[in-house]
Amino acid sequence: MSSGTVFPGNGIVTGQPRSYRKAMGHRRFVSLTVCLKESDLWIGVDPESFASIGETVLRSCVLERLTELRSILERYGAKRPEFFSSLTPIAQDEGAHALIQEMISAAEAAGTGPMAGVAGAAAGDIGAYLNDLWSPRELVIENGGDLYIQAQQEVVVSVFAGSSALSQKIQVHIPASVTPVGVCTSSGTFGHSFSFGTADAVMAAAKSPILADALATSFCSRVKTPADVDAAAAEMEGFDDLISGVIIMGDKAGLFGDLKISFAR
Repeated sequence: MSSGTVFPGNGIVTGQPRSYRKAMGHRRFVSLTVCLKESDLWIGVDPESFASIGETVLRSCVLERLTELRSILERYGAKRPEFFSSLTPIAQDEGAHALIQEMISAAEAAGTGPMAGVAGAAAGDIGAYLNDLWSPRELVIENGGDLYIQAQQEVVVSVFAGSSALSQKIQVHIPASVTPVGVCTSSGTFGHSFSFGTADAVMAAAKSPILADALATSFCSRVKTPADVDAAAAEMEGFDDLISGVIIMGDKAGLFGDLKISFAR
């Protein structure tokens, strides 16, 4: 549950309020936005694939899938209200939809409620759905700072961290070989993310956007002072399914993972 973006060229900024969308993707992606109730998605597709699919068809398919996804969640939540309300893990339900089960499993791993992974769930589900339909060369789904990325060349993700001196200075390089991948960011100091902590930004990259979202939310809640950064990063690194992570609070950062990290001037 976060907030983020895609900027011109190869760069993606994750964690920034949605004003960034005015500048998103015009060098690398052709884009559109699809909104339904609280859901607000940015979809970026490489120009060749976008032309082949067509804007009208793409928008219609995204809206149809988003409507179906919301219906799955709403029906389950009506039957089991704690799925929506709990801030801690709930028992698995083997009879539930696969997406529901993955959200519950991610919550168990992260120590959060299932809805901690909902933004990543929407980005990942719709990204996978579009890949199954058309296999676009490159595809980015952005949902409130949570990203699904499918690329054929490196993507550079810059972490926006509010008023921190390190905001947009830390860049995580994501090679095409690890995509599709989820990159999610949570903040305790800006944006609409719910957090018990005060970290300026916690970014998590994982094959599962749901798990990345849940873990970003969880570890953001654990960081309350700069002294917590190193311990949180070390604990976060212990999750085998995480590819890389960044924790920023003030002028302190904790970095880990298998991906190259650089620093912008």
